[in-house]
Amino acid sequence: MHPAVRILIRSIVFFTLAIGCVPPSYAEICQCDSQIVDQVPIFDMAVRLTNVERIESIERHLPWGIPRNPINQKNEFLIIQRHFIVNYDADLNTATWVAYRLTAEHVDENQPGYVKRLDCFRDFPSDLYADTTPPTCDDYDKDSFDRGHIANSNDMRRSRIANANSFFLTNMAPQYPNFNRKIWRTLEDQANKWAALKSNIYIISGAVFDNDNDGHRDPDELTKKDDGNERIAVASHFYKIIFHMLPDGSIETISILLPHNNESITGADRWPYLRDHIVAISDIENRTGINFLTELEIDDSAKAHTVREYKSPGLWPTN
Repeated sequence: MHPAVRILIRSIVFFTLAIGCVPPSYAEICQCDSQIVDQVPIFDMAVRLTNVERIESIERHLPWGIPRNPINQKNEFLIIQRHFIVNYDADLNTATWVAYRLTAEHVDENQPGYVKRLDCFRDFPSDLYADTTPPTCDDYDKDSFDRGHIANSNDMRRSRIANANSFFLTNMAPQYPNFNRKIWRTLEDQANKWAALKSNIYIISGAVFDNDNDGHRDPDELTKKDDGNERIAVASHFYKIIFHMLPDGSIETISILLPHNNESITGADRWPYLRDHIVAISDIENRTGINFLTELEIDDSAKAHTVREYKSPGLWPTN
């Protein structure tokens, strides 16, 4: 790992430890399967990682560096969990990206520990936040939007803790019902199949706030808010960037940027729609202001340029 990145990791670890040095709190439950309610304190404790565990999680899920947020965005921080990492924006009260490694074993229902979906929507333990007000159950009490996962819960069925902890509201974003249940679900299922096919992939999934569609992130004050109590920003688009390292060390990618609307896209229409929204990583970087390849850029700038400018000519196969 490049020394500059290790220094950055250490500073992040110090910050996350500092905000955790208060008596632990437990999450307020919005909705939870009755058979696991009594296990929620155990699930909550699992997000309290040690210094070493935080570093290991970053190295596991972000092999090409921690994405660098826009320089003019000051109120963002990492929520480092064992199974995925969230970049949480406290001004928008939602995540801008989530990153995780996904393997064929993680999506194999025959593996020991593989579980069914364990619905348990809840707040993230409040003592792990800095000076900010996290999303709460009340923020998602309207019917206009689904609580849409950014890290797919079906990618987290390797254990009870992994799946239950994908239901923290810090891993949610307001999503129109048709978007969440149809085209976004289709893309999630495809990524799951790509993990099975390619054995080991890395996913960065997140939200874009570009309501004027000028190709750049909107100022926070112009971001469309949820129609509940208007605390949580509603994305104009959602994206997935998927990386796969080939045996020769080269990196293949596919990136898909989907407009966020309530259009119903089903059946055979899904595949041309997804193909039509394949983009280069640089397109997502321009819209978000995020650099997704920080360490690769330092180690091999030419390779980083090739990766970020590549646009897949079509959807990856699934068999």
